[in-house]
Amino acid sequence: MFYIIAAIIILELIIKRHMEENLEKEHLILKDKILLNKFHNKGIALSYFSKYTKYVKILTTTVIGALLILLCWLMHKKESRLFQLGMALILGGALSNMIDRYQYGYVVDYFSFNFGKKLKKIVFNLADMFIMLGGAVCIIAQLFKKGN
Repeated sequence: MFYIIAAIIILELIIKRHMEENLEKEHLILKDKILLNKFHNKGIALSYFSKYTKYVKILTTTVIGALLILLCWLMHKKESRLFQLGMALILGGALSNMIDRYQYGYVVDYFSFNFGKKLKKIVFNLADMFIMLGGAVCIIAQLFKKGN
């Protein structure tokens, strides 16, 4: 599971650095469905708490630390492999975003979906997608857990 976390972090560091250094204006890709546009998010999801960057760092670091401890505790349990995968996806994305917070003071977001006025304004990064996918995998793992 730790290889998955490391792969997500490395992939995102490469992409985010590329976006920071090379993306100067908006670009439409995938038949104009995805909009590439650099955004610096000092808060958490949807820029909430962007005025409280110190507390955002403390909160995210604490939550990530707790999730890492949980994953380490689950590693020896074979029946929780799918849940571990979900946790690894969440942690890979969360750690990538945390590295941004400490390195830049903000998280580098760089794409949005080019449909609907409200959805177009929400800017993501790949780490956010891994966090959401990991959450879905964890929910599915719990739904199909033996004994339910």
